Amino acid sequence: MESLKLGLTSLHNNRSILNHQLLNTLGMNQEDKGEQEMLIIPDATIADKAYAKDGEAYWQTASTMNSPLLEQSSNAIRIAEQKEKIAKSDLLPKVALVAAENFDGPILFELPPIDKNLNVWYVGVGVKYSLSSLFKSNKRIRQAAVETRQAKESHALQAEQLNNSVQAAYVQYQQTYVELETQRKSVELAQQNYEVMNARYLSQLALVTEMVDASNLKLNAELNEVDARINIVYAYYRMKYIAGEI
Repeated sequence: MESLKLGLTSLHNNRSILNHQLLNTLGMNQEDKGEQEMLIIPDATIADKAYAKDGEAYWQTASTMNSPLLEQSSNAIRIAEQKEKIAKSDLLPKVALVAAENFDGPILFELPPIDKNLNVWYVGVGVKYSLSSLFKSNKRIRQAAVETRQAKESHALQAEQLNNSVQAAYVQYQQTYVELETQRKSVELAQQNYEVMNARYLSQLALVTEMVDASNLKLNAELNEVDARINIVYAYYRMKYIAGEI
C-alpha cells in the first residue's frame, strides 16, 4: 500500500512538472506576475480512441510532401542554383540597343552656311565584353557549382534520414499494438488468477497475503494495459510529427 501511495505521489509530481514546462513553452506561465499557475487538463479519453493504421507507404509519402526539413533543403538547392546562374551570366557579353534622333539647322559647317534643317536618326546595337570578367567569373562559377552540389547532397542525406526515421517510427507504432495485445492477455490471466484466489480465500483455503498478491498482480496488469494504450497514442503522434503533419 505504501508503494502505491509513493507511486501516486510521484505521478502527481511528474504531472506538475510537465504542466509547468508546457505553460512555459506556450508562454502562458503567469507565476512571475503573482498569479496562480494554470492547470492544463489532459484529455482522459485519448487512450480510448481509435487511431489510423495506414501503411508505411502513406507515411513515407506524407513525410516527403510535408517535412519542413526537406522543404528547407529544397529551398537551399534553388538558392544555390540561382547563384550559379548569376555567376555564369557574368561571362555573357552585355548587349544594348541604341536609338537616337537629332534635328539641327541651319547647316553651319558649309561655306557659305546653308539655311536648311537637317534631321538625323539612327539605330544601333552595342556589344560590350570584359576580358577581366573571364578570369574573375570562373572562380565564382566554380564556387557556386560546389555550393549547388553540396546543397543537393545535403538534401539527399536529409531525405535518407527522414526515410529511416519514418520507417523506424512506423515499426514502433505497429509494435505498440502487439504490446497492447500482450498486456490484454496478461490482464485476462491476472483476472482468472484473482478469481481463483478469491474463491479459495472465501473457502478459507488461501491466506490473506496470497489474496493481496493476486490483487496486486491484477492491478499491475491493468496499469500495464493502460500504459500500452498510452504508448499507442504517443507512437502515433510521434509518427505524425516526424512526417511533418503536426
